[in-house]
Formats: sequence, C-alpha cells, structure tokens
Amino acid sequence: MYHEKLSEFKKLLKRKKLNFQCEKLLELEACQQNMNFWKKLKSSNEEYSYSKIPPVTEKQWLNHFNNLHSKPKNKPEHDVIDDKLSEMEISNADKGHEYDEPITDKEIRTLSKK
Repeated sequence: MYHEKLSEFKKLLKRKKLNFQCEKLLELEACQQNMNFWKKLKSSNEEYSYSKIPPVTEKQWLNHFNNLHSKPKNKPEHDVIDDKLSEMEISNADKGHEYDEPITDKEIRTLSKK
C-alpha cells in the first residue's frame, strides 16, 4: 500500500514538473519582442526560487546523537512503579512458576504433532 502511494506520488510530481516546464516554455516562445523574452525568463527564476534550509551545526549533531540513546529521566511516580515491579519480580521468583522449567523433548514432539 505504501509503495503504491509512493509510486503514485512520484508520478504526480514528475507530471506536475513537466507541465510547469511546458507552460514556461510556451510563455517564452510566445514572447515576440526580444526584451520581453529576457524579462519573462528573469522573472520565472525569481518567482520560483527555493529557500535554503540552514545547515545543522556540529554542536546540534552532537547533542542529537548524545541524547538519542540516553536513558530518559523518570518522573518520581515512575520510580515508585519501577520499585514495586522489581519487588513483585523478586517475590514471584521465589514461588516458582510452571513456565520457568525448561521445555522437554517429549513436550516438543507432542506439540509438533498437533
């Protein structure tokens, strides 16, 4: 689905660009006077100039990558929850659970036959 939409979008962009270029060429060809031609050509460049995005500084890159994999700071209520979960894990580890035992070959064979 994503790739289909991406393909459609790229085709649309290509078609729009070609239409725009054809329109500009037709306008330029329609100019009969030499001075009008150059004015039209100059104005087309001014009208459709793109603004440049300022480059990312080295400091911004360093901050980004330093924070990328850093451990997020927890709020106090998160610390309380983490402590409770840790206590529950420790208390449940002592009880022993049926899923804590290793899987035997016999169990694998019987389940694979189903």
